[in-house]
Amino acid sequence: MTEAERHSRATDLFLELVARSEEERGAALLAEPDPLVRGAASALLRSHGPANQPSGGFLDTPVLEGPFRRPHAPGQSVGPWRIVKQIGEGGMGAVYHAARADGAYARDVALKLLSPAAVLTESESLADRLNAERQILARLEHPGISRLYDGGVTPDGIPYLAMELVDGAPITEAARDLPVRERVRLVIDACSAVAYAHGRLVIHRDIKPSNLHVAADGQVKLLDFGVASLLERDGGEALLTAPRALTPAYAAPEQLNGADITTATDVYSLGVLLFEVLARQRPYDLSGVTAAEAERIVCETPAPLASSVAPASDRRAIVGDLDTIVAKALEKDPARRYASAAALGEDLQRHLDGIPITARPASRAYRARLFVRRHRVGVVGTVAVAVALIGGLAGTAWQANAARTEAATAEAVSDFLVGLIEAADPREEGVDARVVPLLEKAIADLDSGLVERPEVEATLRLTLGVTFRQLGVFDKAKLQIERAIALRMGRFGAAADETLLAQNELGMLALFEGDYASADSILSVVLAGAERNGTLRADDLSSILGNVGYVRYLDGDLDESLALHQRAVDVWRSADEPDRVEMAASMGNVAVVLADLGRLDESAQSMEEQVAVYREELGSSNTRVVVALNNLGSVYYDLNRFDAAARVFREAASTARVAAGDSSEYEATALGGLGAALTGLGRLDDADRAVVRSMDLFRSLLGPDHPRVMSATLRVTRLRLKQNRLPEAEQMARETLRIARVAELGDDHPRVADARSALGEILLARGRAPEAARELRTALAGAEASLPEDHPDRASIQSLLGSALVRAGRTEEGIRLMRTGLAQLQTKPGPAAEETRAARERLRNALSSRATAG
Repeated sequence: MTEAERHSRATDLFLELVARSEEERGAALLAEPDPLVRGAASALLRSHGPANQPSGGFLDTPVLEGPFRRPHAPGQSVGPWRIVKQIGEGGMGAVYHAARADGAYARDVALKLLSPAAVLTESESLADRLNAERQILARLEHPGISRLYDGGVTPDGIPYLAMELVDGAPITEAARDLPVRERVRLVIDACSAVAYAHGRLVIHRDIKPSNLHVAADGQVKLLDFGVASLLERDGGEALLTAPRALTPAYAAPEQLNGADITTATDVYSLGVLLFEVLARQRPYDLSGVTAAEAERIVCETPAPLASSVAPASDRRAIVGDLDTIVAKALEKDPARRYASAAALGEDLQRHLDGIPITARPASRAYRARLFVRRHRVGVVGTVAVAVALIGGLAGTAWQANAARTEAATAEAVSDFLVGLIEAADPREEGVDARVVPLLEKAIADLDSGLVERPEVEATLRLTLGVTFRQLGVFDKAKLQIERAIALRMGRFGAAADETLLAQNELGMLALFEGDYASADSILSVVLAGAERNGTLRADDLSSILGNVGYVRYLDGDLDESLALHQRAVDVWRSADEPDRVEMAASMGNVAVVLADLGRLDESAQSMEEQVAVYREELGSSNTRVVVALNNLGSVYYDLNRFDAAARVFREAASTARVAAGDSSEYEATALGGLGAALTGLGRLDDADRAVVRSMDLFRSLLGPDHPRVMSATLRVTRLRLKQNRLPEAEQMARETLRIARVAELGDDHPRVADARSALGEILLARGRAPEAARELRTALAGAEASLPEDHPDRASIQSLLGSALVRAGRTEEGIRLMRTGLAQLQTKPGPAAEETRAARERLRNALSSRATAG
């Protein structure tokens, strides 16, 4: 009987017996011939609760056969260990604090006494299996994994494992009072430990808070690898085939439906853990349900967005990237999840670093938004800031309607806000009074009928709704916006501009929540109504066009997105009093879509116009100008217009020093781009000064082991290679990989693949072809795991690997790879031109050498 068949039979037996008496259960279990099926069904029944009683904590209990219920007393010996006290109990057995008792050495351990049925199979003895498992798990030497010190079997047949004793709290408890960023860091540490185990062919299968503790020093420790399974052993046979080794609340769909268990199973459990750490609750409420109900919920019900159920104070920090990362980790289909725990941890780190995550397209627009966000200053918190926020948003809402609303309405709104401000007396509330309580006061006043005019109430509720949305309190935002829409419908009619503008905010709320289908539907209706009316002001119409354009962009409809953003620019151009800064922002949107469409010349033209407008309206010393210049320089570089790119990056660097002060990340970014452009021009000495300065700035600002320092160091590495300063180049390449190890970036990270490729190319230039081939093979595997199939970097690495193989004597294999790489590079214009020339030269040399040898 296969494991899947055992799983199905055990579940059916559980469902058949769950409502029967204890006597009937016992008789039916004795009649079951398969001990593993009998054990799993027994564990399900035991976890469900006594016969004819409501279920208890079934879904928080490991589902494994566990007849072991006999407590061991303090002072009792188990092998060479003496029990101090019991510290835990579950379906797998019991855990004790124990100390070494034979005098060989002093050590306290967590001693886990297991149930024999948890690891026993029909064809292999318990002692043999436990010994093999112990030998493999003992090699898991990672700071985030609780070490396995010893294992054996007691005289009465109870297997035990002696593991590192971790004095700490479950990760969910340790994370409870931490900021969202620090909670994410804990999960990154957990991903690192799981990825290390996966790299040694070990799947944990039971990742949950009680198996992930945070020690007093902040180190995350992954426990209980004694219930793990091995991907394969000699001959490919599974080492551990324990049925239903899981905790259902954290189990992946494939664990519940009996499908194959892979590393993606642990990724799903990490996703549940991440959801719980962020939202302070699990994605599914499985309390009191049967096994069949649990399987249906986990396998069929989509998980909510973490931000939608998180505490209001955390939602703004979760919405967006973190929601996307959690959703990818919780995909029902294992093939659609992150490829590894390392990939999940890497995306979380990318989010913290403010660089694009891999779970969504890394468009230039997205990169630019992240860059700006990294440098945003200020946080809403005190009464003074709250008042400014409400006043500012109310002003915005008023401006949109000023031409169509009586002056008395404006006065009423103003009076209401003044009263709200006076109510927030710091002497009464304290200087740290928060925004949400202040807004709730406003709602209470509105609900009490303080405002008698519906148009005034609608404007105020819309303002409150937008403010709640910006704070990430989406349920309150939706309620206020929908009430504003109803009020405006009653006052102005469903087709009126005022009503459309309120509906536009509802569409934006759906966009913030990640409900792109609803956002598209609502915003499309709003745009159609606005076009039909033809009476909206330029700022309102361009905003709606930009919103719909952004939704189309997210949907991948780049042509429609471009048309909508271009229309937004045209609206501003034809306006009587255009807001030229906002018009320039729309130009930037046009440029982004053009670049993604491969229309680089047009993109550059739009970015040039954006920069010109920003300079005129904001002056030269503004960080928005710096960001626009850096984007423009990147497009010039992609066009191989290295002179223009160098000029723009140089201006960005000097502007950054004025706008953001000396030694800012703005300047460091611009200098890195400048170095790349100067390298393209062949001005290697000037490029050297720029890239070294960029690296030093990032290092001083972010510390020596930050991923952005790694990128800057890699740029220096490649320049050293071009300068033929090979010993220094090799040293820098190895420093880049050191930073990658410290940052726990796996080999499948694109920057790690790039660094290994650089090291391989350096080793090849130094005449160490076999060593170069090893590095390049690893680099190619990483690039294939992280980059699109037609990405030029993959083709370039193929060409380099082929050259290394030729020099190592594997001529035909090498030439095949070089031909493949060159063929792919020749389809890539622009920035791949230099790589294409190098690949062609490598192939020509290899063919010439082969002909000479023949």
